[in-house]
Amino acid sequence: MGAGPFLIGISGLSGAGKSTTTTMLAALSGGKSVYVGQVVLDELTARGLEQTRENERMVRLEIREQEGGAGLLLRKRNEILSALANGQSVFVDAVLSPDEWFELERMHELGTRLLIIDADFETRAARLTARSTRPFSRDDLRRRDETEQSALRIEDLDKDASVRIENMGLIDHLQRCLAGFLHDIDLPQLT
Repeated sequence: MGAGPFLIGISGLSGAGKSTTTTMLAALSGGKSVYVGQVVLDELTARGLEQTRENERMVRLEIREQEGGAGLLLRKRNEILSALANGQSVFVDAVLSPDEWFELERMHELGTRLLIIDADFETRAARLTARSTRPFSRDDLRRRDETEQSALRIEDLDKDASVRIENMGLIDHLQRCLAGFLHDIDLPQLT
């Protein structure tokens, strides 16, 4: 393996395929998938709040306001560092702001990469309206995009990306792209 365990942040707008990507990368490499969004779901449970889009949005913004722009990610810091210390590569779903990317890079100075997963609005809307758990309406998606673009400045991550993958279609295509990404960074894949 090249530089030892890698720390890979996955970025992209809602419905682009970040969770699928993270799961696939962990399965292909034997690494660990870390879902930063779980922080929000856990906080809703701790507060006794119903899991709704509006409550999720409120909690996400509150944590970032009170704990800084990388507050959600920093709550997963120990989990990430523990896996890296055990020699596991870590795939983080998701890095949505420059603040989060800055903190992720600080966690593991060598072998940190940012992978952007991209899909157009129509593709993302079709995926999110059809999913069985926590579906989005088209209006939900527009609001989420607006937050990620204006408040979080997700587009500012483009300059830091190691690679961008267009995820517009078949899962087989995505898997081939991800296998190529792992090969390019010299991270061994499970056979």
